This record gives sequence, C-alpha cells and structure tokens, in this order.
Amino acid sequence: AALTTIESVEERACLDIRLFEGLLVRCSDAFPSVRGRALAAAAAALVSISGYEHGKQLLHSAFSEGMLGHVHLDLVELFRAAATDEKAHSRRAALSFFEACLRVLRTALGFDQHFVDEHFPCELLLLLECDESVMVRKA
Repeated sequence: AALTTIESVEERACLDIRLFEGLLVRCSDAFPSVRGRALAAAAAALVSISGYEHGKQLLHSAFSEGMLGHVHLDLVELFRAAATDEKAHSRRAALSFFEACLRVLRTALGFDQHFVDEHFPCELLLLLECDESVMVRKA
C-alpha cells in the first residue's frame, strides 16, 4: 500500500531508522559472514530510504552532519572498516556499500563529485581493486 498520510510517512521513517540502526550494529559483529550481510543490507536500506522525500532529508542529514535521527553515523568509517576487513565477503560488501552510497549521494541527494571525493578515500578503492581475492576484484 502506498504511504499517503503524514503519519504513515513518519512511521516509515522511524521504522527505517530503527532497522538501519540494527544493521549498523551487526556491521561490527564478531562473525565475518554477519558483518558482510549486514553491510549489504545496509546498502540496500540506503537506497530504499532515499526513495521517498522524508527519507532523503534523513540521509542528507546523515551524510552532511553525521547524524541519522539521534544516532551518530559515520558511513565513511563503516566503509573503511569493511574495506580493510580480514574476510573477502566483507570487503566485497564494502564495494556494494560504496556503490549504494555513491548512487544515493549523486542521484537522490544531488551532492557533487567533490563531496564524494572528500568523504570516501580513493586509496581504499585502489586496495580493493588489487585485492588478493578474485571475488572482491570482480565485484
């Protein structure tokens, strides 16, 4: 069903934030498979949240101020941790996460390339490009 009332849009935003917060906790889980899957789900959640106007406002705040609702959010550090993870699944998920962030930043939120360059270190992308795992290099 389409979200048409203000209450339902606000309820969806509240639910999205709570789910996203839960995923962020799992991105630092002790088990590598959980970390990788949580980051991939967080990437999908970013794209989903950017699909409606209130979600775009929340994400704009998250990227520019580092806050999502009342929670501190450092998406660049999340990417950095996954890109340097010991397990290939997490490193591959880092690329998917970066791609989702790039899509949201450039398309949905309208940030310019300079903003992306400032916030996402390209040396990590170069490391992933030369990764020892074929699975990561092909992603």
